[in-house]
This record gives sequence, C-alpha cells and structure tokens, in this order.
Amino acid sequence: MIIREPTKNDARDLAEVHVRSWQAAYKGQLPDEILDNLSVDQREQQWHLTLNSPSNKVLVAEADQRIVAFISFGPVRDEGLDKNSVGEVYAIYALEEFWDRGIGRKLMEASLATLREMNCATVKIWLLETNQRAISFYQKFGFSADGAQKAEPLAGVERREIRYSLSMV
Repeated sequence: MIIREPTKNDARDLAEVHVRSWQAAYKGQLPDEILDNLSVDQREQQWHLTLNSPSNKVLVAEADQRIVAFISFGPVRDEGLDKNSVGEVYAIYALEEFWDRGIGRKLMEASLATLREMNCATVKIWLLETNQRAISFYQKFGFSADGAQKAEPLAGVERREIRYSLSMV
C-alpha cells in the first residue's frame, strides 16, 4: 500500500471511492434513496474544487494500483475556533472491501502528523451520531465527544452530527 498526495487527475477515482464508501458506511443510517442517488459525476466536480483549494489537504491510499481510500483535512471550519491552532479531519473513507486492513489507521496517522506540523494543538471531526463504526475508530486515536452537536439537512432528511476532539499537546 502507498500513501501519497493526489494529483488533479485523481478526481474521478476519489469520487468513486467517496460515493461507494458512503453507500456502504451509511447503509441503514441514511435513507436508501439518498445513497442510491449519489452521483460520481457530481462528486468528481466537488473533488476538482477540493484538489485546487490550497487549504484542503488530501492523502490517498493506493492498493492494487488504484485509489482505495482517502483522508481530507486542514484548518477547522467551525466559526469561533482559531484556524491557526485547531485542525479538522473533514472526511476519511475507504472502499468497503478494504475496511479492517489498517489503511484508515495509516491515513489518520499521516494526517495527524501533518496537522502537528501545521502547529495544530487540537483536531476536530464531525460524525454522524449513529455511525458507531466511525466513533469507535476515532476513539482509538483518543478523540472524544466535546459536546457540540448540529443537525443539517441532506436531501430533505435531517442529518444529526456530533463533534469529536483530540488534544495534540
């Protein structure tokens, strides 16, 4: 397995991983209609924007000569927090057939190392409150719920999220 920064040519592959992993990870947590209607083409356009944004950091994991997972991170997006000392993991996803192989752990370790280099004292992440698999994953790194919650609409459905935090000092 190789961990590397993506190129602009990786947008389509990132979109494929993003859509397929959402469909697997959120099955039973989000309505099937939402998951079935996710568009690789639309996600690819979002990835082109992400890959051209200097504040977004992205790392990909390659296995079998293809992208099988990614992590996206950078300065915290929440209002009222210091973007110079607080980082955020925006997303981490892997194709279902690559779950439980240590790929997520390696991506997380690499992103936390980069966030340390960026002088982040704290790292935040927002999680779907029903995503026990993700909650368990982050808890292994020392993340814990910090009390912040939000509800955001997604295709007419309320998506309830909780924020987790990790002290890096």
